[in-house]
Amino acid sequence: MSTTALFVIDIQAEFISIADTAIPHAARIHEAGTAIINRARNPSTGRPIIVIVQHSESTDNPNATLIAGTKAWELVFPCQDSAEREMLVQKTTRERSRVCPTRFQGLMRVADVFESNPSLAESLK
Repeated sequence: MSTTALFVIDIQAEFISIADTAIPHAARIHEAGTAIINRARNPSTGRPIIVIVQHSESTDNPNATLIAGTKAWELVFPCQDSAEREMLVQKTTRERSRVCPTRFQGLMRVADVFESNPSLAESLK
């Protein structure tokens, strides 16, 4: 039997809810993300596993902004405390030097999640 998982990758305050650093269309992304996650959390949907991915950067990097514990680092869509089918995964890999067409950039982010968490695939089975 297959398992379905929804990956919510790097939806953090720096990109969505902090006005000075928010990306273009942040409000639309927040609205769409809210609808998708609410649908996934609805028991009538078959309840996929929801994997919330939070990127963290090293304090050794002078350009780092996603430092654990900062406002920018906070999740926009945190895991629900009582949810059995939700997991928080920390990611530290961000390979910016990879060159790929825009349509594949989302796949590269998923690859980064698995690179930062080698046992994740096994735990999702």
